Amino acid sequence: MRAVAIALVMISHAAVIPFTVGSTTAGAWRSCGPLGVDVFFALSGFLIGGILLETGERIRLKRVLGGFWLNRWLRTLPSYYLFLGVNVALWLWVYRNIMPWRGIGLTAVFLQNTTHAPGWFFMESWSLAVEEWFYLLVPLALFLAIAAGVRFRVALAGVLAVMLAGPLIRRALLPPPADWGLEIGLAVLNRIDAIGWGVAAVWFSRLRPEVWKRWANGLALVGALLIVECVIVANRPDFNRLWFSRVLFPTVQPLACALLLPWASCSRGLGVAQPVATAVARWSYSLYLINYNICILCITDVVPHSGSDRRGCGIAIGIFITVSTVLAAACYQWFERPVLRARARIGLCRDATAARMAAKALAAPENLSVAPI
Repeated sequence: MRAVAIALVMISHAAVIPFTVGSTTAGAWRSCGPLGVDVFFALSGFLIGGILLETGERIRLKRVLGGFWLNRWLRTLPSYYLFLGVNVALWLWVYRNIMPWRGIGLTAVFLQNTTHAPGWFFMESWSLAVEEWFYLLVPLALFLAIAAGVRFRVALAGVLAVMLAGPLIRRALLPPPADWGLEIGLAVLNRIDAIGWGVAAVWFSRLRPEVWKRWANGLALVGALLIVECVIVANRPDFNRLWFSRVLFPTVQPLACALLLPWASCSRGLGVAQPVATAVARWSYSLYLINYNICILCITDVVPHSGSDRRGCGIAIGIFITVSTVLAAACYQWFERPVLRARARIGLCRDATAARMAAKALAAPENLSVAPI
């Protein structure tokens, strides 16, 4: 699913190339990008929610909470700040734009899109801000609730209710935007429910593992049908004016993605395609961070030489996909992977993992998991 998610984002950005030279059909492929991001959101809620469920009451321990945060931040922040620097360099020496120093400062602390759309600088980082605030606030809320005497499951149910209902209510109260995607769809407070559906899915998988397995194919079919309907709606000319687009679409599409998780977690692999999917999944974080800038460079530097006809755009798209993939693979091999190996040697990270494994072992008899985390 992670490989599919980044492929959808890449398709969306590849469609920008013919779209900028006047193609009337390429625009329809742009809806693949938001769909890919919603797959990422559902996966994040599922995987990180699974870690929190396994940790359970032990999240009340300061060392466990700190270890959880350090584990997450060492996975996401080094590459994030690496590409933040890359974007600064590109703006200074390649794009030669006026530097948005305030926007850079906000982006550095994930405040670029808390309640509103981000600026054009490092715009693809909007979804990472949603993720990082989820990593920070949900464990903190559980920590505080348990410290106040609330049982873990009650605390998690309350947090999940706020995650799912809060953005829905907020979007319902907002006036219709001129551009739904920019003004509502990219704000943290409007999109945190997308991750909430992944958390709900993993909790259901632990509470009712037999139902999770038995209904896997049926839920996947419902999810696929909902995704098709969302793509159709997203390509309507009046999409920005629909109440559904503003209020319900941001929760229906990630819910549809979450409905694919039972099938995905119970599948036996992809056969001969499994090694490719695994590699792309590993590279997906770097690929997400780097591909949009490569797309822009292909539009500004490749298309003028290759031509704006179908053949020229095809060459530009091929270069975009190849260069993005090679650079992402190199970044994973020589930057992400060494950081992950160093993380495994840090005591605080090991303590948090050990606490989670101990809690998981104690809970195993009554909380069997069919989905590997």
